[in-house]
Amino acid sequence: MKPLWSRRVLKTKSAIQDASDLHGLRGALKDSLANIGILSAFLCTLGCSAYVEPPSPPGNCLGEGALSAASTLLWFSMGCFFLAITFTITLALDIDGIPDQLLIPHLQDNLRAHASPLFLTYAGTFLLATGYGLDLNERVGCPAGVPFGVVVAPCFPAVVLGFGEYMRGRRRLLVPKYGRGTEDEGWGLGVSFFLPWHDLVVKCDEISVGEMERLESYQSTSRDTD
Repeated sequence: MKPLWSRRVLKTKSAIQDASDLHGLRGALKDSLANIGILSAFLCTLGCSAYVEPPSPPGNCLGEGALSAASTLLWFSMGCFFLAITFTITLALDIDGIPDQLLIPHLQDNLRAHASPLFLTYAGTFLLATGYGLDLNERVGCPAGVPFGVVVAPCFPAVVLGFGEYMRGRRRLLVPKYGRGTEDEGWGLGVSFFLPWHDLVVKCDEISVGEMERLESYQSTSRDTD
């Protein structure tokens, strides 16, 4: 028998959630996928605008080699964004085909698939920023011989990643600061960077026998109701 999974909620003694909670999880996942898809589409448009109108050769800084490198980086970034967009659509459609009682087990079995859109978006953003840096250098030149565009442009996505890591660190502090009792002390938040919802999932062998029996009863009732 495969492991059972349930959502864990802070300050409660039960790991069992009702159907409304699962509907909330489903809605949150689809909203997250939609946001990633919209962001990827916007960034893909930015990459396309620079790709179709490159600087005039031979460029004003590093030469034609930099122009070729910029076009290559922009092309790969658009490829990452395209994959991110199509993956979000595929995952959203996949979620529609999963019943509530099997939603969390299905998510646990496909963590890498659900992490891939955000990973591709971050990867595409770094490629896009670097390509834009090269593109900027060839348009305006290199003051004092320094290709400042290539140096500065990747700092923007790095700040985004740093902010995400900062907020993950803030989540780690929640349980030590606000947790109540020994049940909350072993609950780790801020573990997953790409899938924050995964920190709210608890495996059946991490909960008590009584909660395990209630979980099995709940899933059995859900199947009978369907």
